[in-house]
Amino acid sequence: MGGIIAGTAITLLFLPALYVAWFRIGEPRPPEPAVEQEEQPAA
Repeated sequence: MGGIIAGTAITLLFLPALYVAWFRIGEPRPPEPAVEQEEQPAA
């Protein structure tokens, strides 16, 4: 029974943390607001 709990804990907690540390994944940045371009009058 303890092996099942330990295996589940390793799979759900340790492996994702190891993946983030190995590939240096940071928190996602919020999207930057789009800059609206001014319309130029037709000549």
